[in-house]
Amino acid sequence: MLANLDWNGEGRALDIGCGNGALTIKLAQKYAKAQIIGIDYWGKTWEYSKNACEGNAVIEGVSERVAFQKANAAALPFDDGYFDAAVSNFVFHMIAEEENRDLILIDGPPGIGCPVIASVTGLNAGLIVTEPIVSGIHDLDRTLQLLNHFSILPLVCINKYDINIRNTERIVKFCEKNEVDTIEKIPFDPIVTEAMVEGKTIVEHSPEKQGLARDKDCMEKSAFSPK
Repeated sequence: MLANLDWNGEGRALDIGCGNGALTIKLAQKYAKAQIIGIDYWGKTWEYSKNACEGNAVIEGVSERVAFQKANAAALPFDDGYFDAAVSNFVFHMIAEEENRDLILIDGPPGIGCPVIASVTGLNAGLIVTEPIVSGIHDLDRTLQLLNHFSILPLVCINKYDINIRNTERIVKFCEKNEVDTIEKIPFDPIVTEAMVEGKTIVEHSPEKQGLARDKDCMEKSAFSPK
């Protein structure tokens, strides 16, 4: 995981769901100038604890640059921008089991670089959002290859499909050829830009827009597609 971390090692890093502190300590060992904080809620049935983490940090000689505290990832007790990097290893799967959740959605970055590889680790399915632009099929193909490499079920959504119907048809045919489901086509809507300008989500900006139903349909199809 650390090999995929795009960070120069300066500043602060957060390990979400640090468990026994193994990944937190490895961060401190790799980045000698960094301050590392590991958070967890250390459930009652777990053999991990804050004291165990601190003891491990002492043994590994990094205790001066590492701190551990009990915290909830959904309500971090830190100001925005406090950390320069963040990592998490299998914690979301544990949260799903602990809270009896059937589904976890992760919004990954674009491209196929290290941040993307880190975000798709452990996924059952990956929704590729593409657009009918000149490079659409090329970029889609690269992402598809990445998901196939990690044996992740690929699904496709075509955003702003109506700005270039011909290219949209090409994308659909490409998906059919590669046996990938195109689960939704979302039309262009200027409210997206308007919402961004106002610093709001689309739901906050225009909750009455029917187009939002298409986004909802897309997410539901992603969630309940065969794994």
